[in-house]
Amino acid sequence: MRRLLPALPAGPVFAVAAILSGLAAFAAAAALERSAGAWLDLRGNLLLVAGMEEGLRFSICAAFAAVALRAGRPERALWGVVSAAAFGLAENLSYYLAFPDAAAFLRLLYSQPVHVNAALAFTVALSTRKPVAMAAAVAVAFGYHLAFNAAASLFQAGTIAPAGGIVNAAILMILFALARETVTFQGAFRGQRRT
Repeated sequence: MRRLLPALPAGPVFAVAAILSGLAAFAAAAALERSAGAWLDLRGNLLLVAGMEEGLRFSICAAFAAVALRAGRPERALWGVVSAAAFGLAENLSYYLAFPDAAAFLRLLYSQPVHVNAALAFTVALSTRKPVAMAAAVAVAFGYHLAFNAAASLFQAGTIAPAGGIVNAAILMILFALARETVTFQGAFRGQRRT
């Protein structure tokens, strides 16, 4: 079997790994959230969810970054973002199945980008190979996730969705520009800007 793997194209292998890792992370997070929900108050649950999901997401992004670094293919680190998108889609599908109304669709404007933006921030930070940048990315993603979860628990989806969508789109554009400069071109994973 090991002899077959090098012959497989990297794209499909990474795509499957990214999607499966996102779905597995969602399943693990959902199981823990269900079991912890009975004994935590709202604040404790919000902290647990944000911390656990961002910890899982950072671990997956770090794994893709390590593989990319080892292969000398920095663009492969971006598969961690695909994993985050799979996680977010599974989460939103679960909300829709539990609450099948239009609010589930509005939630996509602020929920899905939280996952993608956090993973993109992790990938950019990992590409610098600086522990301070990585710790800062985790702290910011945790706070960002916690803020959106708190807002979602306090406000109706119709209130938060437009503002959350605008904020997330702006953050995504900034992170995309950073990723373009640090991850996908020469010097990536060495902390150098492209030339």
